[in-house]
Amino acid sequence: MSKSEFVKCADDNNFNTLVLEEVKPGLVDFWAPWCGHCRTIGPDVISAGLISLNRHAALKN
Repeated sequence: MSKSEFVKCADDNNFNTLVLEEVKPGLVDFWAPWCGHCRTIGPDVISAGLISLNRHAALKN
């Protein structure tokens, strides 16, 4: 089971579909590549999304 199967990248073109129109609650991580805190917690955010995968969608933006 690969992370890429379940963690989706949202952008301006698909944010409404992946987040706002999704039936299940989701975890959205807003981050910036230059942000040290974002890079530090990134793996934990992905892990939290995978742990709750049966109930929630995990998105990375």
